[in-house]
Amino acid sequence: MPRSSADRPAGARSGRRYGLDVVIVCLLVAVAAAVAAGFAWTRPTTAAGSLPYRQVGQLSYAAPARSDSVYGPAGLSTGQPIYTDIVGAVRVTYDYRFSTSVATHLSGTEQLVANLSNGQGITRTVPLQPPTPFLGDHFSTTGTLRLAALEAVAKSFASATGDAGVGSYAVDIAPHVAINGDLGSLPLKTTFNPSTPFLLTATTLSPTSISQGTASAPAPLHQFRSASIGSLLRPEARSNRLLGLPVRTVRFGALAIFVVAAIALVLLGRPILEDVTSDDERVRVESRYGTSLVQIQALPSLPVVELGSFTGLSQVARKLECPILHLQGAGEVSYAVVDNGTLYRYRFTSGHGASQNGRVPVHASQQ
Repeated sequence: MPRSSADRPAGARSGRRYGLDVVIVCLLVAVAAAVAAGFAWTRPTTAAGSLPYRQVGQLSYAAPARSDSVYGPAGLSTGQPIYTDIVGAVRVTYDYRFSTSVATHLSGTEQLVANLSNGQGITRTVPLQPPTPFLGDHFSTTGTLRLAALEAVAKSFASATGDAGVGSYAVDIAPHVAINGDLGSLPLKTTFNPSTPFLLTATTLSPTSISQGTASAPAPLHQFRSASIGSLLRPEARSNRLLGLPVRTVRFGALAIFVVAAIALVLLGRPILEDVTSDDERVRVESRYGTSLVQIQALPSLPVVELGSFTGLSQVARKLECPILHLQGAGEVSYAVVDNGTLYRYRFTSGHGASQNGRVPVHASQQ
């Protein structure tokens, strides 16, 4: 059973008001923690990262030639135009390397091809070697480019279009690399087939970056180098963060704060709830209006207007913007507002059930 208002000292009333502030703070903390925990539970604990890898390849070619030819004793080398009346077959070499930051277990197949196009959507592929398996992260392969095979395809293109002679055609020499394996613990399946462009005419096959018929001006070697960058997703690469902390920490930290705030809210709010629902009207009044009450020792001797409820008195106080005076007498509790020589008062008998049995009827009197 809650204590009577008369048994509550001023310190208890002050503590009750302080407790109400603490309850409000606990409520706000509980709501904030619930929102943070709810948001954290909607976020993944890990953020997807990437495992990058790089594929690099370089094409080179060479062929022997007469020492008195335009190529000299060294013969044809990478970057020079290929004259079909001097060179009949070219040795094409392709060096490939796969690199990444983790251990790899790779295998696959590779094949060098030459793709000849007539510029009207028709393409023919001339293999320079059969498909060849490889194992590991690098290989070097060699194929043979026979110029007669390219010239035969070019003549078929010219015949189809009704041209009297062989014109110029685009030729791309490319590796077809297919890779299967593992990057660390992640499976990998990828391809690599960059092309190196050439131009075929009736007399020359030359890299497209140099002028035809200029054997002394080879194409730069970097033109024959290609690179490709890829990546694999690592779903557990790094911990996702929220508010500067790992999401997992925010989840359980916010939940723990919510539980503590909820327990404090119940423990501190229960006495306040008991006061608000108390049978003693004085307790109910002080729990709600305690900060607006001014404790006095005696009421001034003024004409009195008796009011029938504390609610009516609080409305008068708000309208007049006056404090509410509180007097605890012998067996009676009085609340009053003074305005222009008139005392507005509400009083009742102190004790439990006073709000039902101890009210003084409304009347006007002289104290």
